Amino acid sequence: MKNLTVFWLTIFFVTSCSSIPTQLISFDQKIIKVPELGIATNQELGDTLMEYTVVSSSPSWEITSEWVSKKNIAGVYHVIQPQILKPLTVDINGIKSYGISKISAFGGLTPNGPVNMTIRANYTDKGLCFLLQRNECLDDYIVPAIYIDLSQPNVKQQLIYNGRLGDYVKFLYREVSEGAYLRQPFTQEIQYDLNEGKIIGFKGARIEIINATNRQINYKVLQHFSPVL
Repeated sequence: MKNLTVFWLTIFFVTSCSSIPTQLISFDQKIIKVPELGIATNQELGDTLMEYTVVSSSPSWEITSEWVSKKNIAGVYHVIQPQILKPLTVDINGIKSYGISKISAFGGLTPNGPVNMTIRANYTDKGLCFLLQRNECLDDYIVPAIYIDLSQPNVKQQLIYNGRLGDYVKFLYREVSEGAYLRQPFTQEIQYDLNEGKIIGFKGARIEIINATNRQINYKVLQHFSPVL
């Protein structure tokens, strides 16, 4: 039964790809820098003072609640788990398709549990439409979302305020990566003597300290991190 289910899903996948000319949906690499340069900003102990993010993403849809199909004549039904869908293609009519990968099958002679495959879903005026045992469309459990492409490099650099001790201000630098650039998260504690100046620098970033206590800091970002990608 499981092989038969996979067979029909595969037939749908192939025919839906070949009937109308399509092209792959492209992913945009975005660089996000916060806060803006030269703007006086207040943060508290433990807050992120500045952040530099490189991310490859594309608009998509999120299935927000578990969805259960009806049983077929063999007593088999499918469960689609909540997930953000991977954008796949767009056809000449502007219809976009997405991959649903978190699927389980239950009942009949099917081994209960996840199905190791991805089915294609098209977004139309009826909602998110796909084929399992029959044509189905979801419109109640989907919301717009951003899909992060983990086959591309994604990295986030952060500088976190760790307080003041005497004339020294303390920070925590954190670097987190995903996807093609994947490596272990990296953190480093740093501190600066305010007697040596109000402008501090680290990994290309420049921050002007206006005022700092053990609980709060007022500052301006003069220059963001040098990119690690």
